[in-house]
Amino acid sequence: MFGEKCTRCGKHVGKKHEFCSSCGLDLKNKGDDTDYGLLGKNDMNDFDFNLPRGLNMLLKPLMKELTKQMGELDKEIRREGDKNPGRAARSNFSISFGTPGGKPIRIDNMGEQRARQVAPQREKRILKLPKVSEDKLKKIKKLKKGEPNTNVRRLSDRIIYEISLPGVEYIDDINISNLENVIEVRAFLEELVYEKNIEISMPLINYSFEDEILVLEFGLR
Repeated sequence: MFGEKCTRCGKHVGKKHEFCSSCGLDLKNKGDDTDYGLLGKNDMNDFDFNLPRGLNMLLKPLMKELTKQMGELDKEIRREGDKNPGRAARSNFSISFGTPGGKPIRIDNMGEQRARQVAPQREKRILKLPKVSEDKLKKIKKLKKGEPNTNVRRLSDRIIYEISLPGVEYIDDINISNLENVIEVRAFLEELVYEKNIEISMPLINYSFEDEILVLEFGLR
């Protein structure tokens, strides 16, 4: 899969690669492993500050050392990104300077984001609805039917139905079915079954039962 190792950093590189993807070494020029800084081998000749010759020659070595230090900083940031893949490491920075009456000089080191921290996706909660036994459902035709009193409240982010079920003590005696655009509620007593059909297209997000009151919460889309 890999052709050889980089002579500078030891990382594997492909045979067709011209540069090492880890340290940027020029693989074609294997005989020269000198670190020439960010601007390359000819960076000394690339600097021209339009200054007197003495000052120009003085600044060139300083600029070469500066670019070399910037390159070392970039490598260190990249190594930290490799050690901590869960963190996003950036190595983007630039330096600008100039002389009076001269054109500003800008040195850029545009790195790339080594790792992206992916936000965990929130799992969709499946609401388990209460169900009665099949035997109790079969007896529904023999029972008297009644429609319970219902109170509806609208909040900023949901609609709440409060259904009064006198005589019903346990959630096990309540059957809730989520049909297409209809919530069907049935609550069983010995000789009576409460029936309530709620025609609504909003999703049922929660329910509770306490003190003979069934509360259904529907979320706004």
